[in-house]
Amino acid sequence: MKPSLESEAFAPLKGRGEFERIHNGKYFIEWGYGADLSANTILALWEPVLEVNTQQDVQVDTRASRS
Repeated sequence: MKPSLESEAFAPLKGRGEFERIHNGKYFIEWGYGADLSANTILALWEPVLEVNTQQDVQVDTRASRS
């Protein structure tokens, strides 16, 4: 998702305050200034990420299931 969010259309979201002003429209998410992402777009651009929880030394698989 990150490369998509780096486009000019999403530039205002670089500020945490604007990013947090998100609205869940059930099948899409949108922000007050007009940018939005549909569920299909999110799934198409989703890239699995393997994170390490440093507090517990446990690996957490954040990959979404695509069934």
